[in-house]
Amino acid sequence: MPGPRVVILNPFDPLWTEEGREARYPYLARRLAEGGFHVTWVTSDWSHRHKRRRDRATIRGAAEALGVRVEFVDTLPYRKNTSLRRLRSHTRFSRDAVRVLEALSPDVVIASSPPPAMAEQAVAAAHRLGAAAVVDVQDLWPEEFDRFWPRGLKWLNQVAFHGMVGAFRRACRDADAVVGVAERYVEEACRFGGPPHREVVHIGVDVHAFDEAAGRGENLLADEVREGRPILFWGGTIASGTDWSGAIDAVARLIPAHPSVLLAVLGTGSDAAAMQQNVRTRGLQEYVRFLGFRPYEVCAALLRQSAVALNAWVPQTAVAFPNRLFDFMAAGVPAVNSLAGEVARLVEAERIGLNYPAGSAEAMADAFARLLIAPDLRRDMGRRARRLAEERFDRKVEYARYLGLCETLASRR
Repeated sequence: MPGPRVVILNPFDPLWTEEGREARYPYLARRLAEGGFHVTWVTSDWSHRHKRRRDRATIRGAAEALGVRVEFVDTLPYRKNTSLRRLRSHTRFSRDAVRVLEALSPDVVIASSPPPAMAEQAVAAAHRLGAAAVVDVQDLWPEEFDRFWPRGLKWLNQVAFHGMVGAFRRACRDADAVVGVAERYVEEACRFGGPPHREVVHIGVDVHAFDEAAGRGENLLADEVREGRPILFWGGTIASGTDWSGAIDAVARLIPAHPSVLLAVLGTGSDAAAMQQNVRTRGLQEYVRFLGFRPYEVCAALLRQSAVALNAWVPQTAVAFPNRLFDFMAAGVPAVNSLAGEVARLVEAERIGLNYPAGSAEAMADAFARLLIAPDLRRDMGRRARRLAEERFDRKVEYARYLGLCETLASRR
């Protein structure tokens, strides 16, 4: 008997052959296929991350080897993530992706949000086809755009994007299930009513894959580690939502008592040049090392050798549970964290790091100092973090709930 048919709609995630590790949807698609589902992924032919056309033939070949069918939608290209052209591109993609969906015969449709308009249209199309609809909330739009508005004009965000707000609410209200990568996202999705099936399935981490990557990756600061320099790890985007200026200030505050400290910055972003200039202006080049964007195995190898990992965000950020935290836990490294809500509760309850109030470089430096002078505390927190990664946030644990939800929804059609 053929298994249930699942269609995934998501334009953003990198596909097989494009990245060194599987993101959420490639992993989910593969797990569903391994579980006996017939999986089709409807996605964009334009790579959001690399800003170029995708190699359709190579990707389709890799997907078919895993039992997954990929359908590409011709997409209007865009160069800037923050632009009207990107919004137009998403509008066209949403319309055309749903047309592809309507030519299929799914039992379950999983639509990512963002983009909210695609999720709304996909839910409606799924119900016309007699399929169950899942809205998978990855981020909150337009809340994420709030940081781009000048102080005093942030109220315009909800006005300018009122259509997006409405689309998200209707999609979540009408769906058969809502899944989110963080508790806050599910709560927001169901704030105005929602389906009975509600599940938090974090991005998570493939612990085995992390260990393999860390084992083969080059430690770019091996000499500094041998010299006993404590490494503070920054990984990910350098942009207006991240508190990179606070991190530099915290390092400057640490230097008198910890003159060998080194902040390792892996990643890039719109504020990378400004961060580098800030370091030069303050004469901190000896204490901050910019390593740029690196493959996953390089990041994993360095993270394992770090004393502390930093999760620093500005106040009122829309981010709820960033991906980097799962790697921190897999590496067994304590975190210094500024995010409130679910992450702060986890850090405190599980004792896997220290929280500090967002925006306070002094408090960030104090948290660093507390961990740097207490190696036994760092090791204990690291062991707790690793155990949490294995027992709770390993993808084989997290995504079992997702597969169970799809089985439940498919059985009711």
